Amino acid sequence: MSADFIGIEIARGRLQSIVDEAGAALIRTAFSHIVREAKDFACVITTVDGSTVVQSAQSVPVFLGTMTHAVRSLIAHFPIGSLQPGDVIGTNDPWLSTGHLFDLTLVAPVFVGGKVIAFAAITAHLPDVGGRGFTADSVTVFEEGLRLPPLYFSRAGETQQTVRQILAANVRLPEQVLGDVDAMLNGIAVIGRRLEAVCDDTSVDGFHRTCAELELRTDQFMRKAIGDVPDGAFQSSVSTAGVAGKGFEIHLKVTVKGDQIAFDFAGSTPQIAAAVNSPLAYTRAYVVFALKCLLAPRLPFNEGVLRAIRVDAPEGSVVASKFPAACAARNLTGHFIPHLVIDALREVLPDRSIAECGSPRPIVSLSGTDPRDGRMYYAPVLVMGGFGARAERDGPSALVFPTNTETVPIEMIESTSPLLFDEKELVPDSGGDGRTRGGLGQRVTVRSVAGDLSVSLIAQHLDRGPAGVCGGLPGGRTRIFVNGKQLDAIPGPMSVACGEPITLESPGGGGFGLASQRKRSHVESDLRMGYISADTAHRVYGLPLDGAQR
Repeated sequence: MSADFIGIEIARGRLQSIVDEAGAALIRTAFSHIVREAKDFACVITTVDGSTVVQSAQSVPVFLGTMTHAVRSLIAHFPIGSLQPGDVIGTNDPWLSTGHLFDLTLVAPVFVGGKVIAFAAITAHLPDVGGRGFTADSVTVFEEGLRLPPLYFSRAGETQQTVRQILAANVRLPEQVLGDVDAMLNGIAVIGRRLEAVCDDTSVDGFHRTCAELELRTDQFMRKAIGDVPDGAFQSSVSTAGVAGKGFEIHLKVTVKGDQIAFDFAGSTPQIAAAVNSPLAYTRAYVVFALKCLLAPRLPFNEGVLRAIRVDAPEGSVVASKFPAACAARNLTGHFIPHLVIDALREVLPDRSIAECGSPRPIVSLSGTDPRDGRMYYAPVLVMGGFGARAERDGPSALVFPTNTETVPIEMIESTSPLLFDEKELVPDSGGDGRTRGGLGQRVTVRSVAGDLSVSLIAQHLDRGPAGVCGGLPGGRTRIFVNGKQLDAIPGPMSVACGEPITLESPGGGGFGLASQRKRSHVESDLRMGYISADTAHRVYGLPLDGAQR
């Protein structure tokens, strides 16, 4: 058994290195900030039936399982028998892929000995898909941009120029979009070459045995972890004001029975006329991510993780939307899902629980034309919120959950656009108070120094801060200011004049436990570091006024 384990782990590590190398190649050759800096992508190898074998370590949680869904959707349109070496197929259809038009998925068959032995796939968030842009107030998907049905991006090694021309004609940033597509094709080629080399060393049968063994072992591990959770039915829910005056509710029932677990979103609000609707594959991805965080955080991801998990939701709801629902900002719904899972299971897994995090974090998309050279630009500003507190540890600041996209450095944005950042700092008192304190949100102020701006905002938590748990207090709310005026709701794309500042304050994480139980030394440290004000140190934690002033 030991030798088998060592052998299978060596084989898995080799396959893992392939998708990680493809991810590195994608980063090095991508044109846009959202791929190159924020790392919003995933690279996978799947079996011939679309089951995920390995997924790049540099990947965002939304692609856990959605990549399997996307590959299977594409090979349903292009049966294996119709494919040939050099073919690359793809789509950005939200219901066939990963949930919104901005995510393009490309898939290529890997041939060895004249037969398809696997698929190489990459999904990446494009900087632009036309339409109204990355906004939350669209009513249908038709407003959101170009929807590509399953297409050949490359046929027998020949790039399909018509597809490229259609893309270039419908986006504001054709150089960046086509550059990212080429980078994705480059990454897919890396996977194909490296996997062929593996099969030359170990044989195709050896590769297939490795895939089957990895899935079996992972399934067994996941089922054991689920089996350790007491049987029962657990519930949670969330209500939010939503966007554009359109609120919604999400209800979740979790049923654990033996080594299987089911998630049912019955009773959730029907899909609404705003771009927050989540296709089921996206909802499922965040269910899987949350459960994996709770039960098996270090388990490598493959199809075996998914076998014992069932996710059901009413078709046509905000968590299982159907065409033609708007879904560009589906993260405003999907980012509530992990907390619902954690809340539902808090009763039986209290030591693994966290308070609500400052997500969805505000996103401001800034675009325009630089009058100095006539070039269009696009800058995504991701303002990370505070992490929720845990039972024995404060939440980190400016570290958002559940996504793990990286912040685009402001120096990078300033060097490629006429934008200037006036400030970027933590917001004192924004972390929820408690025995352990939620992480702080941050404040970012940016303005154009040449030309007017087109601004799209995506944010939640304007109506309430992230919730605390076990007596902990909520974190600070999202606050948005344009030219000094605070916005009470998220508008559609708007024009902001040159020189007018835009300020975003991301929410802080919720607190855990009673504030009266927080150690005085921790309060004093918070005060010295500027994480809390003297007033909070005295009013919430009872630090004497002289101590707070000191």
